[in-house]
Amino acid sequence: MRHDTRQRKHAMAGLREISGKKRMLGTLVRVIRSGKQALDAVMLEMGRMVAESVMLIEREEIAGPDYYPTDPALQKWAHEAGSIFIGDQKVRVKHPRLRHVVHGEVPMKSYVRLHSPG
Repeated sequence: MRHDTRQRKHAMAGLREISGKKRMLGTLVRVIRSGKQALDAVMLEMGRMVAESVMLIEREEIAGPDYYPTDPALQKWAHEAGSIFIGDQKVRVKHPRLRHVVHGEVPMKSYVRLHSPG
């Protein structure tokens, strides 16, 4: 490889690295400007999404996939509004319901744990 080609490629790599750092720095400045409240709001929303996903996975493990139930007596019964604790804050969620034809409501262990503080 020619010397000038090698220098040009080295310069381009440096330019890409600098522009990437500037972009990252710009994002960091925006986050700092918007403040801790915006970061907290994003973290609560992510926590809510993870908690709802965990509850859906638990329901899927107990009752089986849609249209292929593990037990015909278990029925997926929509979602219900509820609340959970993420850290020390109470957050609204929609938790999935599961009902047994004979025994009624089947409690979701993940929801019971997340619903209690601490």
